[in-house]
Amino acid sequence: MSTERKGSILADRLVAYAATLPEGHILAAKALPQFGERATVTRLLSHLARHGRFLRVGRGLYVLPAQGRFGERTPTVEGHRMLLGALA
Repeated sequence: MSTERKGSILADRLVAYAATLPEGHILAAKALPQFGERATVTRLLSHLARHGRFLRVGRGLYVLPAQGRFGERTPTVEGHRMLLGALA
């Protein structure tokens, strides 16, 4: 299996995992050891954020955009409270 395809499968698994979490839940590479080495997960999260699959909310912190009626949006107020609590 090529490295590119392996990364794509890992990216799909990571996005699927994030979709099961509550809206506004913060993802950090150090909290995702089930997806591989921390450096690999960090690069993957960064790549997915550059391509619009995640939102970068802080250094090493990412959140999955919520799906609204008119497309993707930032998390709700409750989600923002979770973000602020994690950043404080």
